[in-house]
Amino acid sequence: MTTKSINFFKISKLNLPQIVFAWKRFFTLFFIFLLIASCSDLRTNSDQANTVTDFPWPREAYYGVWGSSPNNVFVVGTNGTILNYDGIEWIEMESGITHEISSVWGSASDNVYVVAEGGTILHYNGSDWTPMENPFSNAGLYGVWGTSSGDVYAAGVDGTILRYDGEIWQQLDFVPNENLFDVWVSDRDDMYITGGFGTILVDIHKNELYN
Repeated sequence: MTTKSINFFKISKLNLPQIVFAWKRFFTLFFIFLLIASCSDLRTNSDQANTVTDFPWPREAYYGVWGSSPNNVFVVGTNGTILNYDGIEWIEMESGITHEISSVWGSASDNVYVVAEGGTILHYNGSDWTPMENPFSNAGLYGVWGTSSGDVYAAGVDGTILRYDGEIWQQLDFVPNENLFDVWVSDRDDMYITGGFGTILVDIHKNELYN
């Protein structure tokens, strides 16, 4: 009896750490399994909540988005596509062009600009899109941004930089050699433009562009 008791005690003492480790490992793996399962459910629900389905139009490639509010969002893309979201549904707008539209920006819901291939610039007045005169370039435009209806900038192929003063579009004298893809202007009039081959143009207070 004594020997069996001692042997039993020795066996338990020797295996207790292994038993504890096994249980810890089991509960750790079980916890990880539950965590992955819950994350998978969250990801699935999130994907479903953020995925727009049943498009009434062909699925184009979309390149730009801007909105004046969550109930007024514009999306632009290939084949002259302009979509508008009113907070409930997406509506395809009539752009009047078939060019690839690269970018969109506005200062208000009734003052929105898009730029496209062929130097095309469209303006939205709250009801219709109309083309704007651009005598300076037939090359593609890739980016548009501004600070107000009288201070809008567009950038594009072969270093094209245009500015709209509320009446006419003018071409800036500084012309780099690279294609320019996007433009951003701050409220304090600092302008940044990005382009090909590492080109970043910075114009602090719009005094002088430099590369």
